[in-house]
Amino acid sequence: MRGAKIRIMRIALALIPLALVVACTDPREACLSNAVEELSTVDALILETEQALERGYRTYPTNTGRASVGYCIGNRSGGTVAIGLSLCNDVRPQIVDKPVAIDRAEEQRKLEDLRQTRARLALRSEAEASACRARFPAAG
Repeated sequence: MRGAKIRIMRIALALIPLALVVACTDPREACLSNAVEELSTVDALILETEQALERGYRTYPTNTGRASVGYCIGNRSGGTVAIGLSLCNDVRPQIVDKPVAIDRAEEQRKLEDLRQTRARLALRSEAEASACRARFPAAG
């Protein structure tokens, strides 16, 4: 059951960009999208926290430089033109996900807080969405 819930949330999160594209052309959809934007963000945070609790760790993107050595053709330092090959080194940024242990109790508290926030936002979002539907009746 939990896996199905996560899949549904992932699908809903994947549809948000599509809703935003549609919202760009239709004032009703733009209004509805704005009404649920914060709720969608909280849903994503709930999903992320649930996954961290399941795994026992979070991942954070970390920038690590990767050095490489090779032969280069072109300008030397100082702007003079180099003809031929020279030895050069290059550091290229590389983003990797670094696992970091979590405090399960803290994550559980965070999850409960997010769920309470979601409940409040759901009520507010529904009220805002109803106002959008009243302001911009469906064409049809």
